Amino acid sequence: MAVTGTRWSRRASFEASSGFPEVVEKLATYTNAKTAYTKAVAGLVACKSFSGTLNGNKTTGTVTQMSFPHYGDTSEAFAVNFTVKGTTAYEDLLIVRKGTIVMGIDEGNLASVNVGQFQAFVKKAVAKLP
Repeated sequence: MAVTGTRWSRRASFEASSGFPEVVEKLATYTNAKTAYTKAVAGLVACKSFSGTLNGNKTTGTVTQMSFPHYGDTSEAFAVNFTVKGTTAYEDLLIVRKGTIVMGIDEGNLASVNVGQFQAFVKKAVAKLP
């Protein structure tokens, strides 16, 4: 999905020594952040299932909206589950718009994501947004 008007973007990730859990945060500013946010959320809402390749391996998965506290000016949360080479991974994903910034933050694990832990990461990340 391409949204015009991106002024800058940044990405940060943190993971355990085993590779999981992993937290990834992506930030971008837009001349029209409302439109960028709406397009990102609409794309996720429309994506109920997916299939393709990940690092050359077949993958299949599902995306569902989930209940989550409100952050920023507006936010929407999703649960993403996918299987690669017989291993299922789980992600909780939150899209947040605050002013001209759109942030995507997700936590992935090989077991269900600890929602309380994910909320703690989200709170810290959103608190640093201007």
